[in-house]
Amino acid sequence: MSAKAVADLITRLRTELAKLTALQAQQEAGMEDMGIQVEGLLDDTGTLGERVLALENRLAEFLHRFSALEKAVDELQVGGVMQHANPADEGDAKPRKRNNALQSVVRACLYGYMGITKATPPPEPLPDGRFWTEDDPESPDRLLRPHWDEWSENQVAWLREMVHAVQDKGYKYSNSMTSEKIAAVPISTIEAAIEASYESMRQRYKALHQPLTDQQERARQNRRKGRKKAKATERENHHAEVPALQAPGFNFAFKWQYQSTDESDNKGGAIDANTDNESNDEVPVVTNSRQRPWKSRPPQYRVPLVNEQLRILDKRVVAENLNSSNQGNAHHARVVGEPKNTPLPTIRKARNTATASVDTLANQTTTGAVVMLNPEG
Repeated sequence: MSAKAVADLITRLRTELAKLTALQAQQEAGMEDMGIQVEGLLDDTGTLGERVLALENRLAEFLHRFSALEKAVDELQVGGVMQHANPADEGDAKPRKRNNALQSVVRACLYGYMGITKATPPPEPLPDGRFWTEDDPESPDRLLRPHWDEWSENQVAWLREMVHAVQDKGYKYSNSMTSEKIAAVPISTIEAAIEASYESMRQRYKALHQPLTDQQERARQNRRKGRKKAKATERENHHAEVPALQAPGFNFAFKWQYQSTDESDNKGGAIDANTDNESNDEVPVVTNSRQRPWKSRPPQYRVPLVNEQLRILDKRVVAENLNSSNQGNAHHARVVGEPKNTPLPTIRKARNTATASVDTLANQTTTGAVVMLNPEG
């Protein structure tokens, strides 16, 4: 075989080897994509399970509160404090029949003097042992603010004044009890009706302010986890629209574990639903969302450069959501929150991948790009 023939054979073999190498790389890339898709499906399945658990926990919470309120109402209906309205009747084993008309008048008077309605939660008590918002009894802005620990201090502070209010103005709150009928009711009976209404509101106040149970805390964490996953998905869908984010050092920013925490909060003005608005120089985009906004709290370990690039990306996400007719229900307002001191998340790694460390997150080059992240063990 001549030297030329040998050289031609070597060239053909090298060409075939290059084709086989490219085909192998393509197959490996396809297998990696399939692995990512499978992992995404598993994450979606986990999210659905977490949402179901959150709904079950929420239902259990409502049932618990309803049971407590129902018990308090039953105790009042079978007699409760009403059976002790007259000391002379204490020896009588039969509970006194509740005067529903009087009770409605008393309850309406209390609501009026507190400036609330039946649907309004009981008001917060005032500090420094005060029970009225104004000291002047003639002030039109004077409102009652009971304390919800025990009846005795309220009894001393405002019971007698409320009895006079029922006697003088109670007929205005009733279609069945005239001023003459109310005047015929013994003071002790009115006092007992006021105490019964107070106790009902006290039970409601306590139920609304009870501490979170372990089950409720897990439900809250699951809700926040779901919000992080939704935010990461939105950002990943627009990843290619911001060239600076194509650097490998930014890969961590599209994992849900690194997203800011969206906490339920109704304070402050609503800003755009799909941005963190975490950089100091960003002007929030105001929305007309009727939902209570979430407070978005970025992790303290996130450096300003990352916030800046995410801000640019989030503007693209916002524009897409506002221009898409089928995104309205997914739009949720957020308000800027203070950074949250959370530890760097621990993430299950695939082979040849890297996760962020605190040092690498703080490392920035003079050109403004994040350096390649080092894998953690």
